[in-house]
Amino acid sequence: MGLLKITLDSIKGTIGTQSLTTIRCDDMGDHILMMKKTGKNGIIRNGSVIIVNPGQMAVIVDNGKVLDASAEPGAFEFRSEASPSFFSGDYMDTFREMWTRFTFGGAGFQDQAVFFLNTKEILNNGFGTLAPVMYRDWEHCMSDARRPGHVVPIRVGIKCSGNYTFQIDQPARFLERIGGTAPIYGKEELCDQMRMEIIAVFQAVLNSLCDEGHQVFPLDLPSQGFMIKELMQEKVFDKNIRERGLRIVDFHIINVILDDESKRKIDEFERSGDFASQQAVLTNAVHAAAGNDAGAGVGFMNLNMMSQAMGGMFHRTIPSPSIVQNGNQGQQQSPGVDQTFMQQNNKNMSTGICSKCGGQVSGKFCSNCGTPYVVNKERFCSNCGTKVQGNFCSDCGTKME
Repeated sequence: MGLLKITLDSIKGTIGTQSLTTIRCDDMGDHILMMKKTGKNGIIRNGSVIIVNPGQMAVIVDNGKVLDASAEPGAFEFRSEASPSFFSGDYMDTFREMWTRFTFGGAGFQDQAVFFLNTKEILNNGFGTLAPVMYRDWEHCMSDARRPGHVVPIRVGIKCSGNYTFQIDQPARFLERIGGTAPIYGKEELCDQMRMEIIAVFQAVLNSLCDEGHQVFPLDLPSQGFMIKELMQEKVFDKNIRERGLRIVDFHIINVILDDESKRKIDEFERSGDFASQQAVLTNAVHAAAGNDAGAGVGFMNLNMMSQAMGGMFHRTIPSPSIVQNGNQGQQQSPGVDQTFMQQNNKNMSTGICSKCGGQVSGKFCSNCGTPYVVNKERFCSNCGTKVQGNFCSDCGTKME
């Protein structure tokens, strides 16, 4: 048994002389994936005409076994004496591989039928993430403490929505795994399963787009349609879907929204990364050190200790976050903090004994009585020539001028 392609004139002539069955399936749109058609009493009469419309494939089944199939638009006459021809179309290689062992998963039925498959690209399929998905944001990077000179992206949560299209790529596998012997099969029956699988595909796509090799910024995701399609083809992210005889044809991210926590994190990052803000913070710290209650020397000593603990941030330029995109990594640095104030104060700091109260002095003024501290040079008594450490000669008592 098989199909013989005939012309329109042959159809008119044959129908005009015989009362034959014509089996056809109208346009199935974007919702019907498979529809079963048969003749009277479940039998396809010899000589019946089967019409295959564009975007369809007709599969002839007899008691659970595939007899013949055609994805070529046109009219075909069913002949019991003809051999299977597998005429033409994009899917015939698949059927040649599977048709001899194809039995609808072992479920037979006692009739003959034509199963029309929708081979068009099925459009208008939306998806969206219910919860935020973690993503590495290469637009906002921090210095990597474990790898000097390198940066790491901050992690943000994004909610995305988009759409995808799919197609029956391997009709025999679709019939065997999904369609079976159902009289009609719509895409709504696949929606829940497809939605879960598409989210898994989407997560795999995101993981690739935010890796070190691609470094796509979160808000740039909607413009990466071509790269997404290329990645899906290369890494077969839709493997589970393909095993059911389907294939993702197109995949688009339409909208990307940062969750509230990520917005706050980025706002804080950008404020702390602003050079003017950093300089103001450091200047305030320097002034606070100079006015330390225990003396400016102690304040600056603490500031220096803190700087060393932080990797010397007060003594070198402060790098701004690196901006890395499309595999090209570069680093920009903001100008260093002005060191003049600190240098001047370090030069003016003095240590010694207060001439009034005898207390220890670490700065320009005594922290006990407020007496200005003057760094004394070596002095000698004008009366006896003895070296003098204070205001009076220790040998003769002469007061120093």
